[in-house]
Amino acid sequence: MKSIALIGMRASGKSTLGPILARRLGLGFTDLDEVLGFRRQAHEILKTEGEPALRRREESALQKIPAQNWVLACGGGTVVSDLARKWLKQKFFVIWLKAGPSVLITRRKGDDRPLLNQAKNVREEVELHMQTRLHHYSDTANLIYHVGEGSPEAEAEFLLQQLMETR
Repeated sequence: MKSIALIGMRASGKSTLGPILARRLGLGFTDLDEVLGFRRQAHEILKTEGEPALRRREESALQKIPAQNWVLACGGGTVVSDLARKWLKQKFFVIWLKAGPSVLITRRKGDDRPLLNQAKNVREEVELHMQTRLHHYSDTANLIYHVGEGSPEAEAEFLLQQLMETR
């Protein structure tokens, strides 16, 4: 089976749904943000080295993920890189976990990761990233899954149904 890559905004559910999908499909799982330590370091890398350095690290790690029998949770901004988008399209069945601003903002409550791109608050960060990334998500995705507000298990079940109908 061609590996599956989950893309979408921060807090869209990639890191939550990814392991559930992998378990149910009997596949391996990798969270790109965890591999690279981005949950804590992305803000610092952006500040000291800039976004191109952050994307180069993602590109390098992405190329090490198996192209078969795997589920990958990408970072929210992975699709910003032309090389990463090309690699994802060639090697993975890409699912965009598309969530509206209110869902993303609600899920970010209690998230202690720093805001990116000098945003003043979560709403501003979400809106900024939606403006700059939506076309990359839609261009890269083989399947768009509209994330709801159900439990992770319920969302994974709906996503699996949609995936089986599509593949």
